Amino acid sequence: MASVEIAHTFHLGTKYSEALGAKFQGKPLDMCCFGIGVSRLLPATIDLLSVSDKALRLPRAISPFDAMIIVKKSLMSNVIVEMTSSSASRYLKGGILLDDRIEMSPGKRIHEANRLGIPFIIVLANETERSLVTQKPVIEVFTTHPKSADPVDQGSMTLDRFVSFVQSQLYGSYSNLDHLHVLDELGAAGDENGSQN
Repeated sequence: MASVEIAHTFHLGTKYSEALGAKFQGKPLDMCCFGIGVSRLLPATIDLLSVSDKALRLPRAISPFDAMIIVKKSLMSNVIVEMTSSSASRYLKGGILLDDRIEMSPGKRIHEANRLGIPFIIVLANETERSLVTQKPVIEVFTTHPKSADPVDQGSMTLDRFVSFVQSQLYGSYSNLDHLHVLDELGAAGDENGSQN
């Protein structure tokens, strides 16, 4: 069974209890201490969830941002960018990163977002531009999931549909993006069918 060491227990004996005069029934207490190695948690989580060195996977609880919004150059000054950012910010409290590196293609930026462990990747590019002639502009949505090498294309959706989609991912009965999934897997030593708490 595979395991990852993220904590230690040390037997301290009576060294400190004698110095502090900590006794029980006249005898110095036998002491121990326990500590989680915080610096070990991040690499252990990455090792558990990432299957490729080109696709970092993190649970939402510790990902640097909840979402990245990638915008095509011609749409930078369009109101749809502000509307998308506002909708995402309302439901994703982990922060939104606006990727406005317009000198790079949206495809390259999606590739880079996939390497950062960001759960939601929102793209405003060609499909959004074509949809602006209608009354319901759309955005492209991708998600990253534990133990996957590539982002999952969730398709194009209106902002209303995007909000519903985010809510179902965050508050549905089960979400692969949920940090509880990580806790289950750590507790089950990699058991894919670990039970939810």
